[in-house]
Amino acid sequence: MKSILQILLSSLLDTPFVQSQTNQEKAISILKAYFTLTPSQMSIAYQDSYGYALIVISASRMAPKKFAAPIEQHYLQPFAKEHGSEDLLTFQSNAAKSLKFFAKEKDQLFQIEEITDEDLIALFNYKDTSELSELVLEQMRQIAPLDDTLAAFLRFEGLLGDSLLFFFREIVRKHFEKTQAALLREGLCISVPQFQEKIEHFKVLQKNVPSRLNKITQRLTELQQAYSVWQNHYEQLIRFSKHFENPFPELPEWAKELYSTLIYEEQSLLEKSLQKFTELMAGQNLSSQIKVRDEFTHHKTANLEIIREAVSQLKQLLPQNPEYNRFSFIVSSALSSTRQLETAENLLLQLLENNLKDEEKALAYFNLFQVQLRRQAYTEAFKNLQSAIALDPQKYAWHDIYKYPPEKLLGAGGMGCVFLCRNNNKLIRKEWVVVKCFWENLKGFKEAIAMRDIAAYYILEPLDFSYLDIFKQERAFLVSEYIEGAIDGETWIEKNGPMDLKMGLIVALQIAKALQLAHEVGIYHLYLKPANVLLKETETGISVKITDFGLSQVASSVRSQAAASQAEFSKFGQTVFASLDYVLPELGKSNEANDIFAFGATMYRFLTGLNPRPFSQDKLPEAPALRQLLFDCIKADISAQQLFNDLKAIEDSYMDKKREAFRYTDNGNGTVRDNKTGLIWLKNANAFGRQNWKTAMRSVAELAHGQYGLSDGSMPGMWRLPTEKEWKAMVNNKYEKPALSNATGTEHWQDGDAFLNVQMSYYWSTADEELTSFAWYVYLYYGYVDITEKSNYNYVWAVRDGQ
Repeated sequence: MKSILQILLSSLLDTPFVQSQTNQEKAISILKAYFTLTPSQMSIAYQDSYGYALIVISASRMAPKKFAAPIEQHYLQPFAKEHGSEDLLTFQSNAAKSLKFFAKEKDQLFQIEEITDEDLIALFNYKDTSELSELVLEQMRQIAPLDDTLAAFLRFEGLLGDSLLFFFREIVRKHFEKTQAALLREGLCISVPQFQEKIEHFKVLQKNVPSRLNKITQRLTELQQAYSVWQNHYEQLIRFSKHFENPFPELPEWAKELYSTLIYEEQSLLEKSLQKFTELMAGQNLSSQIKVRDEFTHHKTANLEIIREAVSQLKQLLPQNPEYNRFSFIVSSALSSTRQLETAENLLLQLLENNLKDEEKALAYFNLFQVQLRRQAYTEAFKNLQSAIALDPQKYAWHDIYKYPPEKLLGAGGMGCVFLCRNNNKLIRKEWVVVKCFWENLKGFKEAIAMRDIAAYYILEPLDFSYLDIFKQERAFLVSEYIEGAIDGETWIEKNGPMDLKMGLIVALQIAKALQLAHEVGIYHLYLKPANVLLKETETGISVKITDFGLSQVASSVRSQAAASQAEFSKFGQTVFASLDYVLPELGKSNEANDIFAFGATMYRFLTGLNPRPFSQDKLPEAPALRQLLFDCIKADISAQQLFNDLKAIEDSYMDKKREAFRYTDNGNGTVRDNKTGLIWLKNANAFGRQNWKTAMRSVAELAHGQYGLSDGSMPGMWRLPTEKEWKAMVNNKYEKPALSNATGTEHWQDGDAFLNVQMSYYWSTADEELTSFAWYVYLYYGYVDITEKSNYNYVWAVRDGQ
């Protein structure tokens, strides 16, 4: 709305400006030095002027005679006569109600974002003020419907625009005095007496200097025209005030007093509303600070009506009201508990535009984080959380932000939220870590840490744990490894669709192995679902890491509240509620049974892409044994040990069928099976580079699940170097460079066909007992086997016995 701003600025000069391009450029420089009003202050001055103007016009019937008479005489009566408004009292009464409403909504008028050089030039260009009334009426119509007759009255003789400019000039006058003085000092403006003297001077010259008559006459004409233009402009500015006898300072003071009375009347109503609303909030365990659990609040119809009334009253409340901020906070909190997230968010954003204290700003930013998190706008939520923490880290940080500075909000669920953080902890040798922060108190980390030793290959490795408030043991957080490129199961399904049978078995075996190892020592997950399974594709297969193992028994979750709620949820709430599909519906079942049920439901989701309720075997892949096994899981009629054994048998059967047609079978877990010998080879034929024989023996002996793309559950000591005979069985002398066949055994090997990174060079083998300084090797270029000194450096390819 540049035109309104420029009209406002053009009203400020009380003296004529000496027009020229040079003077304008110089004046802009002076304005930038002396004109200190910010866009925000200009916005407030405009809104206050608008409010005072409407209040004065609305109160004409009840105003002191010296104020009422001019409005009636110069505006109301002529308007009624011209427009045929016979029932003047009724019109005045209705107009007063409407104008008071619009006055209270003044904060909804446009906000001035910036004041440009183009705007400042308007100070000297004498903008026509007659269109101001229409421009303001357009803004009023955006607030609420406006009666045509009332609009015509406000437009009549420029009443709205002229009265607004009167109050605007009074509000800004003191701020503009130094600017005006500087312009006069520099000769860019000239006082009215001086201007008149200058005109008289040229009139004298016109009579007495005939030799320069043409130039003098031209200059005199220019001055007279300039004075006339300025005088017409100034007459517009004082058109409203000249109807009043001595309007200064009584009229502005009376307008402010009247406005204060309006606020006082609201205050009485507000106190009653606040009391009723505070009781409602306390009864529902709500507060001005929004919590995740608020999502699942159940409101009775009467409470919803109270919230609707509060929202309506807040719209009519003036931001200057001392209770405005407090009322806004609790109303936005209540709205968020009814899942009206957009309305709550807009209210909080409006609050931040007000002049808030730092503690109020911090609360507004934190509440925005909560609201945006629930609609899964994680980027915006993280930004606002960071703003809250910057203002009050002790109150709003979820974890030790100095040791682990957060860089990104990764997600949120029933237990808490997860951040990707930089690592400043010198005891942890990782650049990035994942920090899980819990919504509510955690009773301990014993089981989560124990899982590191029990099933380290299958869980996200815990690195650190603590409480932000160590003495009270509040705001717990757990630091884990960050696996770049890993995605959770739900994201995997969204990105790739359902898993095929081969991949499904690879994933299922790793999850089942983790459950087996945990159950053997009495640790249960109880929160297993696709979102808690991290998957990462590697060159050799797919690795699985389970999150939140050992936490569900000691961390509170909002899942139970979600189960009891009947409301329509936000995206966050839907995520929490959907997790109930992975919870055994029957009460009283063992923890083991709950994990087995969750496993079956999770694998059903992975293999079908569908929700596990209802469970339909027909949707699963054509594998009868697997269908029956997952159905047994849903019935929770199987142990974790039996589950793993049955899955292994299903995989072996599946792989046997593959072996009938292939020489080599990619197991999808970083290993390849040689179907001719039954040996299991590491898929990556160059995992270790070149080493001497002793180092090579140690490297393969230490090889295990989790290294070099392995997700096969292998342990240290299971891998070794191939023997001389095993190498001879492996090579195919039909081929050269290298002497290996492809997976089918029918053609020459190519990279990625069964094996990766095969080197056409020397590979270590074992050594005979009598050869203390020598060991066998194979030259894969041609495929022959020979011996060489153990001190030489050859490539290393690990193998283990088949199972």
